[in-house]
Amino acid sequence: MDRVGGGTHDGLQGETRRREGRKERPPAPFAFKAKVDYPTGEMPRALAAGDLDGDGFADLAVANQKSNSVSVLLGKGNGKFGEKKDYVVGSWPQAIAIGDVDGDRQNDVVTGELRLELPLRPAQQGGGELAEKNDVATADQPAGVALADLNGDGFLDVAVTSSIRNTVSVFVNDGKGRFTASLKLDTEKMPSMVAAADLDGDDSADLAVANFAAASVSVMMHK
Repeated sequence: MDRVGGGTHDGLQGETRRREGRKERPPAPFAFKAKVDYPTGEMPRALAAGDLDGDGFADLAVANQKSNSVSVLLGKGNGKFGEKKDYVVGSWPQAIAIGDVDGDRQNDVVTGELRLELPLRPAQQGGGELAEKNDVATADQPAGVALADLNGDGFLDVAVTSSIRNTVSVFVNDGKGRFTASLKLDTEKMPSMVAAADLDGDDSADLAVANFAAASVSVMMHK
């Protein structure tokens, strides 16, 4: 008991000496470089960042509402991006997310349109190419999409809002990119964006939904 206490005291003394030896540093300057603009499709509505070609650098995927497409811009690792490549999706895409939904260790692209489309997959050989889309029907006019493990099985599930139905729906992933409707939760009027995160520290993902016409956020805690 005394030895444990002595060890703790020594640790505190060592930490105190380390703190005393530190020099106060002024805050680092906070600034951004001049903007660089990259073309997309018409009426870009939503944006997601993630590694789509397996090179370890963040790429961009943009949902273009008017042109019914997703533009992919591959990152070069130095803050610059290559020319866009467009992929046709369903009508009026207005939500997008990136994550590995089929367990192949490559990120996929999920878009929300007049119905949900899951997923647009990167080609197996990398290069940032997206494979043929796989459609999963959901409620009318999905406005927001979030990817998270919502049932604790280690696979990314999908939460999607419906701005007409005033709901957020959860689609459970079987680990191979196949989704099954699981829950439908009520929100307030015209839900738009949805976010999934552990909001209460219990290691389970919770949901937060922004309600466009209600001036509110609906928070759904995981049981």
